[in-house]
Amino acid sequence: MSAEGHVPTPSKKGRTIFVCRLSFYKDKKIKESGICYATDLIKLFKKVGVNATYSIRKGNLRKDGTETLRFDITIGNSISNQIAFLRNILFIYSNKKMLKAKTILVYLLMKRKELENRRNDCILSNKLHKRGLSASDISKITGIKDHTIETWIYLGRKPGQTSIFIPPYNEWKNSIPIMDTTPFVWTKIKKTSELKSPEYVYDLTVKDNSNYFANNLLVHNCHRAIGDYAYTFIAKNLHKDSLFVALTASPGGRSDRIKEVLENLFIENIEIRTSSDPDVSPYVQKSSVTWIPIELSPTLLLIKKELDLLTSKYAKRLGEMGFPPPLKHKGKFLQMRNRILAIPSNIKYTVMVQYSVLLHVLHMSELLETQGVQPLEKYIAKIQEKETKSARLLLHEPGLSKIREYASTGALHPKLGRLVEILKGMKGKKVIVFAQYRDQIKQIEDLLNAEGIPAKQFVGKKDGITRKIQEATIAEFREGKFEVLVASSIGEEGLDIPKVDSVIFYEPIPSEIRSIQRRGRAARLRKGEIFVLMTKATRDEAYHYSSKRKEERMKSILSKMQKSMKKGKPPKEMQKPADPIRAAPPAARTQNPKPKAQSGQTKMSDFL
Repeated sequence: MSAEGHVPTPSKKGRTIFVCRLSFYKDKKIKESGICYATDLIKLFKKVGVNATYSIRKGNLRKDGTETLRFDITIGNSISNQIAFLRNILFIYSNKKMLKAKTILVYLLMKRKELENRRNDCILSNKLHKRGLSASDISKITGIKDHTIETWIYLGRKPGQTSIFIPPYNEWKNSIPIMDTTPFVWTKIKKTSELKSPEYVYDLTVKDNSNYFANNLLVHNCHRAIGDYAYTFIAKNLHKDSLFVALTASPGGRSDRIKEVLENLFIENIEIRTSSDPDVSPYVQKSSVTWIPIELSPTLLLIKKELDLLTSKYAKRLGEMGFPPPLKHKGKFLQMRNRILAIPSNIKYTVMVQYSVLLHVLHMSELLETQGVQPLEKYIAKIQEKETKSARLLLHEPGLSKIREYASTGALHPKLGRLVEILKGMKGKKVIVFAQYRDQIKQIEDLLNAEGIPAKQFVGKKDGITRKIQEATIAEFREGKFEVLVASSIGEEGLDIPKVDSVIFYEPIPSEIRSIQRRGRAARLRKGEIFVLMTKATRDEAYHYSSKRKEERMKSILSKMQKSMKKGKPPKEMQKPADPIRAAPPAARTQNPKPKAQSGQTKMSDFL
């Protein structure tokens, strides 16, 4: 018998997806055996929620003259059935087919979701119409066009296929990132060198990404060892007698996060060091932090006023719907989305539209207060390209017209002028400027070069930026070919440039981890300076105090955990039952218990 699995294929126009089909050939003489096999396969599919049928037709003629029958098992054509098949049946024998199947699955999921949304919109529109609302009123609430609502409530039509609402498959596929089917990129070790030491120490130089396993593990930036990060996978697969030393300057300000890191890396002891400790201070260079307050210009204050009015308007609407938004806490506001989607009623879609508008407005406010007019204008331009209900609703707001009018003056954020002043006073020094958004980074780079300050941007791999370009930029900065590196978050960790004189935060950030990592780029081999530009009476101030509180909480949490571990019992945060598969170390780890930690201040030599 021979067999073949056919991946679902998009039509020429890409509006529909042809069904999946599995084929196998049987000797004509054993037809009954083929029917039995096909029936059993269909029963197996049924168990995983997939409907299928089989058909028989004339097969091929083998070299030995044997006539065959071709059995085709066809998967049901409904979107839900195709999704069930692609979720449960993998084309593991062929990476190419598996990648194609995965991509089509994502497309079908999006297509089904769009159809569900349109049907729910139709149901909601009819309910609102029965309450006395006109098509125009419903349009304002839902963001759906008047004529579409009229066909639903007056003509009794229902949403059909989603083909007119979403792009064809090929157009959609070209707009998404390339998907991968394997979790690792394996590369060969380029060079291995051995150093004289009581234990073996290897310097491994590898090309691009790599994965290798050693007897013991030294984990740098161990705060990343959460979720599915590579550190956790490697730690679970190391030898039973392996030792772990995990280092980080920024464990984080949440006990649950620190607990997860400790469990994932099987950490049994915590050591805390500060720059004033005697075994650290000889190797730490002094650094100073200067906060520079910035006043918004009159034009920016006018735009801020309009944005505040829009914020108040949509916050009030959400409050009236039973979802008062926590405007002062960005994290909690983002978590509201899940609460809204959990509403069992179709009203959640109306609430979600109001929430999405408010999310846009809050982001616009953040861009204005911390970045300026140009990033704000670019964001509004992106909203204009969207066809979502929330985008249409926001674009019809009179206040937005005023905002665009004020923004057209091209007023620069006062931070830019202050930044130029600071850098002109640092001529000949190496400086890293950190900023949040790519558009802002580009604007800073262009302005500095125009002012005679050699600068280059350092951002992630997107919009034509490749790894080769990134490496060349860092090499030129190290060699002193330009003075100012304008970096996004990609430059916060793992960037080893020893002779950086100063770091400038273009804006404060609420994350204590990122704030610590940014500051750590300066004062590595010599004294350094850190400057933070902070716009007064804006989110900048809130982010500054938020980050400061989290750092204080981080130190407190670690101290408590350290004291508990020294007493021979797990910290209170770790006393809850953990997932046995994820957190439990291999049984063999407990066979050779480590010596009890010594009391008082310890040294690294105590654990060797």
